[in-house]
Formats: sequence, C-alpha cells, structure tokens
Amino acid sequence: VRTPEEGAPSNGFSVPYLVGHDIDDTRVTSGESFTVASQLTVPEGVAGFSLFCIIHDMDGAVVCHLKVPSTEVGVGAEPEGTFLVEVALPGLWLAPGAFTLQLKAELWGTFATGHRLRSPSIILDVDGTSPAVPALLHPEASWVVEPAPDRPPTAG
Repeated sequence: VRTPEEGAPSNGFSVPYLVGHDIDDTRVTSGESFTVASQLTVPEGVAGFSLFCIIHDMDGAVVCHLKVPSTEVGVGAEPEGTFLVEVALPGLWLAPGAFTLQLKAELWGTFATGHRLRSPSIILDVDGTSPAVPALLHPEASWVVEPAPDRPPTAG
C-alpha cells in the first residue's frame, strides 16, 4: 500500500485497473499472474480497516475471497487519506470466460465499525484454451502415459 499524489476518489475506491495494461484492458490469460490496483480514500475517525479482493463467476459464485488487515500491509493506527492499494494475484487457472473482481474495505473504529467501502466491479476477461467440460478452474497439466510393468507394484 502506497500513498498516491493525485487523482484520488473523494471517499472509497476508484475503479480498479490491471497494472501494466491499458486502462480499459481487463484481459488476463488463464494461469498467468496479474496485479490489480485502485486508490482508496479513508475518512477520518477510522482506527483501521480490512481489505478484501473478491472474484465472482458470471453466476455470482465466489471464486476467490482474499482478506488482509491494514496493520499487515504497513498502514498505521488511525489511517486517514488516500492510499494506492495493489493486489498481486498468482496464476489462477481460471477457465476462459468472464469474471467480476471487486475490492472492498471494512472499516474499524467506534463510528466506523461495520461500514464498508466497495470499488466498482470490473469484468476480468480470461482467455486461454477452453475446457471440454464446464469447470471454473482449468489448469495446464502434464500427463504421462506409458506401458505398465508386467507385474503391478507391491505395497512397501
């Protein structure tokens, strides 16, 4: 989490974007890592917050739900102001298709507890080879097929 210099939303998250992509390009390749970023403006009077990154399939099922407290990403007590939030995701092996991604902050503090700030959702356009069966995950795998030995192996 870093503090940006300008372009912050007045309260909550800006529209998330894929780092290293054109601003409107939300294409990712199945199995390849990617980073999502957004600016988050935290109001005064907040003791801290939990950050979430949530990915849904097009039927609304949760595919990925990550959570981290602000104290674990270097944000001190009583944060106030605008922060650049980046989430680096490993290759997820998502099947080709459309998914939505949203960032969320759940605020802590006397007057903030339970208050949530949500980013607009973006559509992740996942490309890759299409599986022959309907499945959310489609990892690349290595298969080995060879002649079996004359006798099956025996247990230890």
